[in-house]
Amino acid sequence: MKYLIGKIGAKWEVLGPSCSDPSVELGGTVDSEIFDVLDGFPGAYIIENGIFRQLMTVEQVQSERLRYRRSEECFPIVNRGALWYDKLTEEQKAELSEWYEAWLDAPQTGSAPDRPAWLDAPL
Repeated sequence: MKYLIGKIGAKWEVLGPSCSDPSVELGGTVDSEIFDVLDGFPGAYIIENGIFRQLMTVEQVQSERLRYRRSEECFPIVNRGALWYDKLTEEQKAELSEWYEAWLDAPQTGSAPDRPAWLDAPL
């Protein structure tokens, strides 16, 4: 599906699949699958004179999103202090290490690792 690009006021925007507002100046189109991945990611695209210009590849955006998720989901856990680590079993430490390594590789592999279930259990 294609999304329309329209000028609202002085700003070009991706509108959606249709626009019936006669006050909107229509420009080009963008493939919805590409836009859905790039939308909301700063610096991934610009719209110049009604033409959508992709600045990052889909793969780059997906890698950056994984890096962001890693900073939110993984780093706060692995950066806990020695008091927390000292309470872990050897099995938990090994699993945590594997999870951390998988997160470090996530931007290259394209997938986020599953969170160890014991991280969600109350202490």
